[in-house]
Amino acid sequence: MRQLSLVWGSTLMLWAVSVGADAQTVVDVERSDGSASGSPASRIVYPLGGTPLDSVGGDFNGDRRADVVTSTSVGLLAHLGTGAGSFRAPVQSAGSPTSLTAGDFDGDGRLDVVGATSTPESVCAFTLFTGRGDGAFAASTTRPYVHSGEPGVRFNCGFVSSGDYNGDGKRDVVLTYRFSFEGLGNIQAGINVFPGRGDGTFGDPYTSLILDGYGTHVVATADLNGDRRDDLVFGVSLRYLSGPVAHRVLAYVSDGRGGFTVAPFVDAGPAMRFGVFEGIDVGDHNRDGKPDVALIAEMIGAGIPAGSAQNALTLRGNGDGTFAAPVVLGTTYGAQDVTTQDFNGDGRQDLVIISDTAGTLSFYAGNGDGSFQPQRDLTLGGALVTLVPGQYDGDGRLDLVVTERSAPSLTLLRNTGCTPPFSLEALHGVPWPWRCWR
Repeated sequence: MRQLSLVWGSTLMLWAVSVGADAQTVVDVERSDGSASGSPASRIVYPLGGTPLDSVGGDFNGDRRADVVTSTSVGLLAHLGTGAGSFRAPVQSAGSPTSLTAGDFDGDGRLDVVGATSTPESVCAFTLFTGRGDGAFAASTTRPYVHSGEPGVRFNCGFVSSGDYNGDGKRDVVLTYRFSFEGLGNIQAGINVFPGRGDGTFGDPYTSLILDGYGTHVVATADLNGDRRDDLVFGVSLRYLSGPVAHRVLAYVSDGRGGFTVAPFVDAGPAMRFGVFEGIDVGDHNRDGKPDVALIAEMIGAGIPAGSAQNALTLRGNGDGTFAAPVVLGTTYGAQDVTTQDFNGDGRQDLVIISDTAGTLSFYAGNGDGSFQPQRDLTLGGALVTLVPGQYDGDGRLDLVVTERSAPSLTLLRNTGCTPPFSLEALHGVPWPWRCWR
């Protein structure tokens, strides 16, 4: 048995953990005032055996149940859902890409995974891991992206995403990169789109965009202008010639022929500027049918120094690839990832953000008009890396899977229908004064 603690306000929560071969399960809770609660656990922790790098959700074995694939330092781990709020023992495959995207790239009806990897030899490449339909993957196609070979020059992969960007009905891959000269840091960033042939192979990149600057921090795929073609939205760091670094949001709208139109960039505003971007997701926050963006970024200016904290931001979409000025929702030190879904079942999209420094999960309930309720934080502890929403217990409510790297693990947080849905009650059955709507 192990004893863990969680602090909420002035109350210290202590609980015992039963450690099994594949999972650690919270089974009993003791409050600092001496009272106790022992109810069935809604938080299950699965050790990973290696540092988590990225995660992606989907049905990877064709049983219509939500699964999660996590890239770790020891390989790809597929946690296959039972549909009852737990996972089977992970299926391990070779490969440790730093960024993941999922889709059926070879047309066999099974989900595959594409991952981006940088090597010590300064090669940036993406690999197709073909799904076998049982949670296992085979590395079948590797495409070198950029290779230097010149002394002192190094290329590094950024992020990978996927969608149908040229309108041919086949899934394409977007890969971002940055390169640097020794002693000078990152000086240029690029974006390539590799057209999928639908058989697990890819053509030469039909779009190569080079941006002077430090790199592409985050990328998301969505149909931004309603033409039924996938577009791209980025958070990038730009530097023109010897000028200062500018962090901006850019959208690339597909023309359906292999090219993109660069929409006007979004800046932070006259008195503020963006810092480094950490996370991005696309949803419809005001229910107008136009994609909006949720973003994690530093906001610098007006007495706020660089590196102080990350902010949760939203950008209302205009339906043509452009966005309104950002609205700051709240601040979380070390915010790492964001997801947009309806977690409390009211038909309005909410935001959930995790932190790799504060170890918190922040919930923003959506009002349905583009605004959100004040954030509610739950301290889980550790360095939280990724989050993947899904219906893991079959009750119709969206749950969360979170990975953590300080003690490498994957945690399933079941949604009990409380407000917020991932409260202490959702984790441990502890009475809490927040209303449950179910």
